Amino acid sequence: MKEIVLDTETTGLSVKDGHRIVEIGCIELEDLIPTKNTFHCYLNPERKVSEKAFEVHGYSDEFLSDKKKFKEIANDFLDFIGDKKIIIHNAEFDIGHKIDNFRRKKHTALIDCELLSKVYINLIDQKEPTLNLSNDSALKQNLNESNTNYYKKVVLPSAEEIKNHEEFLKKSLKKNFF
Repeated sequence: MKEIVLDTETTGLSVKDGHRIVEIGCIELEDLIPTKNTFHCYLNPERKVSEKAFEVHGYSDEFLSDKKKFKEIANDFLDFIGDKKIIIHNAEFDIGHKIDNFRRKKHTALIDCELLSKVYINLIDQKEPTLNLSNDSALKQNLNESNTNYYKKVVLPSAEEIKNHEEFLKKSLKKNFF
């Protein structure tokens, strides 16, 4: 299944106040694996960037002044998205999920898309993409009959591992006096 992870940067927070998009970034996923297909562009918003937005992304009015207008890229953008599922987020959300954001100095749409793709995979409880390398119909039939739509192996701890864990908890963790 193909999906699009999408993020934008804007001149400010409120559409009601006339704020507009200054950057669009998209990353295509196929079966939860990023493909080489991306869509990225900076846009001339035909208005000033608010100070708060500038603090977030660092795109100045001067930098954006010679970029294309949205109407010039709209068809290419829509063609890229097509009928694929779109995944969009709030930037503070990805940070709250402890996703590695060492590359982020400022918000940029493509870096936010990379972060979101990792958050998305974690949220659907699919820590790693599944590789459907087998076309074995017996395996598919087995999975369909058991209503299992994921591939995870449950490994139960041994009695010795449980004992070691309990000892670790007693010795290594501070007591909670609340």
